[in-house]
Amino acid sequence: MATVKRSGPGIAALKTEIANLERKRAEVGFFDTSRYPDGTPVAYIATIQEFGSPQNGIPPRSFMRSTIQEQREAWQQTLAQGAKRVLSGRMTTLQMLESFGLSVVGQIKEKIVEITQPALSASTIYNRLNRKDKPKNTSTKPLVDTGIMLSSVDSKVSDK
Repeated sequence: MATVKRSGPGIAALKTEIANLERKRAEVGFFDTSRYPDGTPVAYIATIQEFGSPQNGIPPRSFMRSTIQEQREAWQQTLAQGAKRVLSGRMTTLQMLESFGLSVVGQIKEKIVEITQPALSASTIYNRLNRKDKPKNTSTKPLVDTGIMLSSVDSKVSDK
């Protein structure tokens, strides 16, 4: 008959990692520090793009919600596998959540790049081609005008 030790350094480390798993979370998105050169928060513009602004003629172009919907099951499996690695001592909670967050950032960026519909309006394309205060953009692709929003998707691990 085998006996199970309930104390010792291995058990203490396991208890620490379980506590870390319960109190930490990975956050992914646009944080307060991300701003356009004029001071506009990137999160504000990303929200408009995600949900649209009908009164301003901007249709929704979901890149966050659609990524979540498409990846939810895969993320659950990834996190379950990561938790097993943490509990077996092969990685820390911080390492697992940072890795997961970076993976999600990459998936959201891929979705932003993939989106081509709804197409830009003729006035938006005209404005891109004829603006004077920023470099001209000849692209007709939505969501990647200056690249600031794309490069601002980020992740961090924080306490719940």
